[in-house]
Amino acid sequence: MEKEKNVPETAGHPMKWYKFLIWFALWAGAALLAAQGIGYLTGASYRDGSGLTADTVYGNFPGLRIWDKIYGAGLLLLAAFNVFTRFRLSGFKANGPKCLYFTYALQALLAVVNAITVATITGVSGAVNAVGAAVICAALIILNRSYFNKRGELFVN
Repeated sequence: MEKEKNVPETAGHPMKWYKFLIWFALWAGAALLAAQGIGYLTGASYRDGSGLTADTVYGNFPGLRIWDKIYGAGLLLLAAFNVFTRFRLSGFKANGPKCLYFTYALQALLAVVNAITVATITGVSGAVNAVGAAVICAALIILNRSYFNKRGELFVN
C-alpha cells in the first residue's frame, strides 16, 4: 500500500484528537455555525414555538435587525474558516494548528461582541453566555496548544 504524499509519520504520537478534529469537530462546528448564521440572517433564530417572531423582535428593537445581519454574516465566515482550518490541519500545514487557535479566538470574540451589541440595543444582558463561550474557547486554545506543540514536527508542509 502506497503512503499518501506529504503525510508525515506520526513518530509514535497518538493522533486520536487530531482525527476527531479533522473528521468530525471542525465539520460539525462549520455546519452548526452555518445553520446559526442563516438563522440570524433570516430571522429564524427568533422562532421559539411560543409565537415569537422576528417581526415582533425587530418591531421592538429595530437596530437588532441590522446587527443580526452582521452577526449572521460573521457566523457564516467563521463556518467557512472552520472548513479552511480543517484542510490546513489535514494537510499537516505548518499554520494548521495556528488556524485552529484563531478559530477558537474568533468564536470567543464574536460571542463577546454579540453580547455587548445585543445588550446595548435591547438592554438584555447575555454576559453569562459570552463569558462561558470565552472561557471554553480559551480552554480549548490552551489544551490544543499543548497537544499540537508535542506534535509540532508533523506540521511542516
